[in-house]
Amino acid sequence: GDIIIVQITGLAPNQSHGFQVFAQNYVGASPSNNVWITTTPPAAPDPPRNLAANIGDKKVTLMWDAPIRTGGSPITEYVISARIGTVNPFHEVKKVSSSETSVTLDTINGMPYQFVVYAKNNVSTSGASNIAKAVSISLPGAPTNLTATPNSNNFVLSWTAPISSAAAPVDKYVINVKINTSGRDVDSSEEHFVPADTTTFTLTRLTHSNYEIAVHAVNDIGIGPPVTHTYTSNSGPE
Repeated sequence: GDIIIVQITGLAPNQSHGFQVFAQNYVGASPSNNVWITTTPPAAPDPPRNLAANIGDKKVTLMWDAPIRTGGSPITEYVISARIGTVNPFHEVKKVSSSETSVTLDTINGMPYQFVVYAKNNVSTSGASNIAKAVSISLPGAPTNLTATPNSNNFVLSWTAPISSAAAPVDKYVINVKINTSGRDVDSSEEHFVPADTTTFTLTRLTHSNYEIAVHAVNDIGIGPPVTHTYTSNSGPE
């Protein structure tokens, strides 16, 4: 037959309660089914699960899963704690509502952060989640020592890789070239890409007067600031 579920509220905790269930029709009542249960008071929830950190430039985004068991009382909020290094104590940095399982925090680039998350219900606070580690990283710095060496109608660009201890590794370089004829606005522009292990590039077929060159380093965060150079070609306008 059908399964009937009945929720009974208001039972005193830490006590045994007896219940009888029987069916009744116009003829009479069935034999009863007796059951005794002992209620337990609400308790602290389980810790949040699978805490992970997604690092960025001066920020970190934390993500986690809700506890498996809430302790018999709904989760009311999550508390995020952090520390720098492995020796300092954790301290509370943020609270979010129970409907949120991610948060973005400001950080200082290059610092080794550790994070944990706690769940709270109306009774108590859970233990800590697993520790998520993150070293916040930044955009790459500008390359240095950009030079342009002429070679017939070409010139060879050369630069030095940026130095930034808080930056993610350089993935590639972007070379922007603005071309203009003397006395005129920009006629055209070019964009070139070279891999991270290359710090030279040859521009060919120089037929205009002025070249404004900018070299940027690129990493997982984005494009860093440029090093610039202005070159005047001896060949003149075409």
